[in-house]
This record gives sequence, C-alpha cells and structure tokens, in this order.
Amino acid sequence: MGHGVGIEIHEDPHLSPKSETILEKGMVVTVEPGIYFSDWGGIRLENLVVVQKEGNKILDSLPLLL
Repeated sequence: MGHGVGIEIHEDPHLSPKSETILEKGMVVTVEPGIYFSDWGGIRLENLVVVQKEGNKILDSLPLLL
C-alpha cells in the first residue's frame, strides 16, 4: 500500500494492514493503489503524501482520465 520516503528508496514506515506504526506529523510516505490481473499484469500509481497534524498534503497526483 505504500512506504516511507527519505534517504532509501523504500524505508519505514511500511504502509500495510500488518503495520503497527503510527504515522506522525512530518512523515513523507507514498500511497500506492494498484490493480492486477492474473492473465495480463498490473499497474500501481504512487502519490507522495506529507502527514500533517490535521489530515495530509498530497505533493503530487495523477489527474483522472475518464
């Protein structure tokens, strides 16, 4: 689902249902929704998000193309 962003490409906190990490103000994480098909492959979108005291701030986003 996502991971922390910093010096390493993938670092803590790891965002997953198994993670027990509590996100804190100032952390930068990725949010990576994806869809996969067994006979084709898949795609994952990656957005950068800054955790704020109230809510969050999306640093980049992909516009929806309908």
